[in-house]
Amino acid sequence: MSRIGKAPIAVPSGVTVTLDGQSISVKGPKGELSRSYSELISVRQDGEQLVVERSGDDRDARAQHGLVRSLIQNMVTGVTQGFQKDLEIVGVGLSITYVVGGVVSVLIARSVVRASLREMISCVAPSTISVLAAFAVVFPLEHVLVRSDRLVEPVGLGSIIVECLIFGLLYLGALRLLSPQRYRAVRGFAERAVRRLTGAARRRT
Repeated sequence: MSRIGKAPIAVPSGVTVTLDGQSISVKGPKGELSRSYSELISVRQDGEQLVVERSGDDRDARAQHGLVRSLIQNMVTGVTQGFQKDLEIVGVGLSITYVVGGVVSVLIARSVVRASLREMISCVAPSTISVLAAFAVVFPLEHVLVRSDRLVEPVGLGSIIVECLIFGLLYLGALRLLSPQRYRAVRGFAERAVRRLTGAARRRT
């Protein structure tokens, strides 16, 4: 923070700065802002720039140095340019193209296997609903509570693995309720895959 504090603050034309003890007032086209700052910090105006200095080199003084400098810089920005809020919209990655493609695939499959629409829906619906139910839980868990992308790498990777396990358990639980027969088939496939992987690992050792 002390490196930030050493950088001078440019005072644009049309901006008036008033220093009064441990208080500063900045007035510009967008309005006027005032605030006080720590006694460990001093501010002086040198021509068309403000210089922020600290009284000592202890930890508190270094922390306040960068903080006060950043706050004053924000005040200057506020009275000249104003502030704005940027909204970032994050999509779930579901494109209408995929939806249309899925509907067309179902219709083509229906004509090939000569099954009624009800039979096709009863075949597809359990797995689809189970996936959506698991997704409805894991998606907000990741993007609201966990935020793996903001964690350190080992912790973030661990959280992703845990979320994948939660997704799988939720999917199987929902599928078991909606279609026990489909659940037994998926479970049998998973057990066979695990046995094959375990056997391959044992043979390598």
